[in-house]
Amino acid sequence: MKKPAIISLTVFLLLFCNGAFSQSQNTVMPWVGMEESVYHDIPVGGWNLFGAFSLRSAAMGETFLSNLNPISGCLNPAFLTSLSCPQFSLSYRFSENTYKTTSNNPFVDWIDRHSETRSFIRKTDYLDGVGIALPFKKWTVAANYFLLQEFNFPDISGDIIFYPSKVKQSGELKGVNFAVSHRLTSSFSMGISASYIFGRISRFQVSAPIFYILDRKHPNPNFNFIPELIQLPYSVFIILENYDVDIKGLFFNAGLNFKVNEKWLFGLALRPPFKFNLKAKMKYSFPDSKMPEKTASGNFYIKQPIVAIASVLYQPLSSFILTADLSYWGWRYISSDYRPNWYYPHQFKNIVRMNLGAEYYMNLPFKLIEGVSFRAGYIYDPQPYEYSESFARNFFCAGLCLNIGKIDFETAAKISLNPDEKQRFHSNVYKLGAGYRF
Repeated sequence: MKKPAIISLTVFLLLFCNGAFSQSQNTVMPWVGMEESVYHDIPVGGWNLFGAFSLRSAAMGETFLSNLNPISGCLNPAFLTSLSCPQFSLSYRFSENTYKTTSNNPFVDWIDRHSETRSFIRKTDYLDGVGIALPFKKWTVAANYFLLQEFNFPDISGDIIFYPSKVKQSGELKGVNFAVSHRLTSSFSMGISASYIFGRISRFQVSAPIFYILDRKHPNPNFNFIPELIQLPYSVFIILENYDVDIKGLFFNAGLNFKVNEKWLFGLALRPPFKFNLKAKMKYSFPDSKMPEKTASGNFYIKQPIVAIASVLYQPLSSFILTADLSYWGWRYISSDYRPNWYYPHQFKNIVRMNLGAEYYMNLPFKLIEGVSFRAGYIYDPQPYEYSESFARNFFCAGLCLNIGKIDFETAAKISLNPDEKQRFHSNVYKLGAGYRF
């Protein structure tokens, strides 16, 4: 009789402290109800993923009309007609993903309670993209391999009273793209592309069984393991959870560009809604009990929103370029039947994202190095959480390009402007690459 009473008291204290913490921004209980943790499919860079970006674009705030290489096919394929000769591009990326949280001991008196900030860091590197574009007459075709996004969380650990107390997650989404564009007139062009996405997410976490009591029914009949977990005996205090998710999807991009004169260029791009198809496997272990492992699997989906982008490029001087994008993301209309945790709401709002970029080109008095381009940009990236999780990711971008004959050597950096914000995943990305003009 003593053990059930102790468990009931623990549950009461956890629920009480969770409610108390939610009233104060300085005493947030980490991970409980935080979308940044419970969503298995959230990339470290945020929800708003359109496609891959060239190094020039990455340095210029990820603006669409700065992708002057084959990767334009992943964004606004109409811009491929701006290429005057065949091109080959290759890039590599380095990422630094961080997470900070503030925790408190709920069993200490409120007046004497002291918060503790914990920081977790993980560094990764990937082949970022390979592409080739071939213009002929009024047509241009392009093919690309690219890394869309990664899911490599830092290894997060906390006190056992928190949910989850440990999280380890790895994964990436890769893609192949084929695009074609056509110049209808000297000032108007249009294009279309198809991208096939594939990848995997692996996740391990340590949690407590009391949270599964809150969800007795699941909308997907293939997800039949939750009723079994409800029958856990009192001796189970810890659950080890392993998730393995295969992701596949196919989406299309369409675009058009209109050149007003030598200084102004306007573009429109559209990505219709599409679905990520998931094949998930789950395994549950109970280290403090003699219970056998439990497994489950199923096929699920995550619907991605419609995205519409309006772009502008202004060139006031032959050596100076300004670019800007406004993109609409219809997150309110997405849906999913994949809910690996008891708290997994898809209650999102529509958002508008803003990207700004600039480039200045300077000739150099050298035979080998013809010139250098200085690039910079800014990204305002609001996330679609509708309620208390509403926030925006802000980035500063910068980079250089050296023109050596027919080869361009490029660098780019995308730096988070809110690195100290807690309960958030932050990602800094650095890229190196080269392009060759045939």
